[in-house]
Amino acid sequence: MSFAIRSVLGDSLYQLFSRNGLILVTSMFFVNLIFQIGLSSLFIDMWREFWPEFVETYPEFEELFGDPEALYPLAIDMPSSLALAIVVVAILLMLIVLAVSIRVFYARDEDTIRTELIFDNIAWVTVNLFVGMVIFGILWFVGLLLLIIPGIFIYVSLIYFIAVVSVEDRSFIDGFSRSWALVRGLRFKVFLLFLSVFLISLVAAISFAMVTSIVHFVSPMAGTVLDQLWDSLITLYFAAVIAISYRALTEPVASPDEPAEETPEDLGYTDQDAHW
Repeated sequence: MSFAIRSVLGDSLYQLFSRNGLILVTSMFFVNLIFQIGLSSLFIDMWREFWPEFVETYPEFEELFGDPEALYPLAIDMPSSLALAIVVVAILLMLIVLAVSIRVFYARDEDTIRTELIFDNIAWVTVNLFVGMVIFGILWFVGLLLLIIPGIFIYVSLIYFIAVVSVEDRSFIDGFSRSWALVRGLRFKVFLLFLSVFLISLVAAISFAMVTSIVHFVSPMAGTVLDQLWDSLITLYFAAVIAISYRALTEPVASPDEPAEETPEDLGYTDQDAHW
């Protein structure tokens, strides 16, 4: 099947600001805060160890960067090992929230989040999302280096692996294969969809930055917290777009007398799916 770009964008926005969407945004927001605290603390601890010696050798960088501690207002004085552990845990939690978000948006649950959408095979899904994203990122980066177009092709062809892993509990390898098959003949339309998401996010980010720049000036910590809220909104909107467009791509055509089922369990991947 295919999808209408305007419908996907509008439905994604609606799902984002539904009760469940706001709960998921809040969850991602707190996870982002934890990640930022750990990352900032790690950077500051490394800075305190290496920065004095570095600026002694290259004094021009001290004037260029100023006080690095001012760039990381959420940093807490802690050992690097603890800060690194917080970063790793936060990344895993981000993947869990992302997977649950795609499941919820795919299922169109607006008022309650069913426990099976949170806990079913979530460890398996998280590991496969992590490994898959690392491989996806490497392939995408290499593609961008090859005159950009191959990178766009890879992105469009493989991006739905995130939904395949999250919704169908499949491995990232199956996810890549399934995504490649799903977008066959639809790559340009998928490209236009995510280009639209990028442009919408860019315009919204510029507007948001005009407000947060004032907050950053008054309180760098408050400004950084608002940045995490923005990152959470964009991440969850992206998740909603993937889930809803994936649903449109995979749901079978309903006959006049027998409407198609809409549960995630009805979308098991078979060899026949590769010809869709």
